Amino acid sequence: IHVTQSAEVHANKANEVYKAADEAAYGSQIGALSTEQTIRNMDRIREQMDSIEKRMENLLGKSQLMVKVVGIADELALQSKVLSVNAAIEAAKAGDRGQGFSAVAKEVKSLANQSKEATRQVRQILKEIQASIAEVRRSIALGNETVDQASDQCRSTADSIKVLDNSVNSSRDAAETIMNSSKDQVQGMMLISRAM
Repeated sequence: IHVTQSAEVHANKANEVYKAADEAAYGSQIGALSTEQTIRNMDRIREQMDSIEKRMENLLGKSQLMVKVVGIADELALQSKVLSVNAAIEAAKAGDRGQGFSAVAKEVKSLANQSKEATRQVRQILKEIQASIAEVRRSIALGNETVDQASDQCRSTADSIKVLDNSVNSSRDAAETIMNSSKDQVQGMMLISRAM
């Protein structure tokens, strides 16, 4: 009877070990799935960061084109100012007959000065935009670096979880074998005990 009770205790303990190993195996499988999902999400973030970087490159190119256009507008303002000075000189030479032409020359000069100021302001805004683009590009680079590091860590974690999962599954299988063997021993002990 004592041997039968001892075998039953061992069978119960083996059953508890099996259940714990089975729960650990389930947990490691969930961990593996979660890590794989995290890796996929990190890859998507990387793709989005790359897309943002391409768009920023596009914006930078367009801002550089705008700088060229502003340069042309600035040159036109300068030429208009020179034209207004020449027109004022010709109006002065014409005397009273050049009065109307003199008013037009003053207006052209005023427009040229306004254009010059507007191009200066646009140029300043473009510099600020380009500086912001440069900051965003640096942030993207840092973000990409962080995503790469996190992806590497996730892959390393996934590898560790796979090793753990294999070990837990082996332990679970061993616990199941011990549990079944213990049950067989208990049944055998009971038969022997009844036979006596």
